[in-house]
Amino acid sequence: MWLHRPGEVFCRNEIYRKLRDVDFAENVLLFDGADLLNGRDWRVLVRTAIRAAGLVVTSHQTCRLPTLIQCRTSPELLRRIVSQLLPEVPEKAESLLPALHDRHAGNLRNALRELYDLFAEDIFTLPGNLGARRRIPLTGALRQFVC
Repeated sequence: MWLHRPGEVFCRNEIYRKLRDVDFAENVLLFDGADLLNGRDWRVLVRTAIRAAGLVVTSHQTCRLPTLIQCRTSPELLRRIVSQLLPEVPEKAESLLPALHDRHAGNLRNALRELYDLFAEDIFTLPGNLGARRRIPLTGALRQFVC
């Protein structure tokens, strides 16, 4: 069950109602973005988690729970993701990936968004004579990943 989907209007009272009314007894509660919660919202989450089989949260920063797994990104990971989205990555684009990773402090979503914008500005030449045909699926693939 989603409490709030990206792009939806955020309604705190609606989320509180869902948390109160749903039986989580046999479910592990997964919560993305715990570092964004204020004190009141955190307490609501904890009260809900007491009724659940467990609680797992994600956070971009250290938060109120112990860290079980800490993930890190790298320019190489960004390169692998881009090569999965674009089987033939233009050389100019590939050479920008380390700088994009650094400029966005490892935030791959933001780096991919900027790369998407660069492709949308049409600054890269795609291999062969498929440029016009490949530009639409290319940006569509990146759009699916970053939005």
